[in-house]
Amino acid sequence: MQVRVPKPRFPMVNQMFQLDFVLSAYEGGAQGIKAALAEFADEVTIEELPQEEGSRARELRLRLRAAEPEQVFDLCGQFGRIKSVKVAEADSANLGGC
Repeated sequence: MQVRVPKPRFPMVNQMFQLDFVLSAYEGGAQGIKAALAEFADEVTIEELPQEEGSRARELRLRLRAAEPEQVFDLCGQFGRIKSVKVAEADSANLGGC
């Protein structure tokens, strides 16, 4: 009998980062972006901001934790333009066993 062991969400992660940025999303909605980030990020919150006058992009503020910020930014760059980026080391006491 073969036992299937679930793959850990963030295997062998020693460091997590808190990311806070604005995404001017031209493609996809908040739910689609959140679903796309599920593999790369934890604790994803997306807040819709007021739309800039004359812009067809939706302004979204994203806050999340990730082990590889570059992957998050690469993925989000496919949805639109990233701006107002803040990256900080996540407090190890708040990593919840990661």
